[in-house]
Amino acid sequence: MLKDELPDDLLEFLESDRRLKYDASACEIGVFTFRAADEIEEITLTVSAEDEESACVIRALDLLKSCDAYDPRGMLVYIPSMRKYGSYDSEKRSLITYRGMSWSAFLADPARYINAEWSADTEIAEETFSESGADRIVEVCSAAHGTEAGFLRSVLEEKGIRAEIVGTSLRTAAGWLPLGEATAPRIWVREGDVGRAHELVEEWINGQHESSSPDTKARDAEDVAFACQECGENVTAAGSRRGQVETCPHCGAYRSTETGSVGAFRTHATCPK
Repeated sequence: MLKDELPDDLLEFLESDRRLKYDASACEIGVFTFRAADEIEEITLTVSAEDEESACVIRALDLLKSCDAYDPRGMLVYIPSMRKYGSYDSEKRSLITYRGMSWSAFLADPARYINAEWSADTEIAEETFSESGADRIVEVCSAAHGTEAGFLRSVLEEKGIRAEIVGTSLRTAAGWLPLGEATAPRIWVREGDVGRAHELVEEWINGQHESSSPDTKARDAEDVAFACQECGENVTAAGSRRGQVETCPHCGAYRSTETGSVGAFRTHATCPK
């Protein structure tokens, strides 16, 4: 289904009863509404090249159901191949994409993003002539489940790498999976950050290998007790879970089963070649 291609935070919004808070009088298209998740439509954007002598075709998912002043078709789209949001003008055959826009950023200031089609707000938007011409987001690795994916995203962002999780509603049996596994949550980063992100994942892979020594296996036969550094409660876990990322049963924070600290863990990630 088309809705399965949407980012999880957008899908959650479309399936909820939440409403946007914005000043319609300050928005170029006035009051607008979204399609329900099951009403998302696939559209084709014919975009003129920069030299205006050729054009390319880009597949997109249409998000708006209605607006006051214009035809809503293409007014706000999600482009799966780029992992980006954008706005399309069918008369000019022009497309803008939003620079690193998360759905939470859009919710914080909807009018600004919508108005970027008219205001040439280059801080948040850029004219895009092809799928390769934008600041694309690409997949780095896959996670065992949403907890590990969420923790990995926070670690990458602490290093200055903006990361997006796709597919947190899907589950796998155990362990991190190779790139492209359809059943796992995936981590995506800006194309320019992918090299550094791969290095970080490789570091964690090496750390996991170090934890497999005979001495470590003997140590893991014993239970480990520690205090969660987020809430202070005492927690006991099986020694085999030492160094893994789990949520504290008392406060729900991500923590290491070795130290209880938030932000220290060993990953099972498989870095794609």
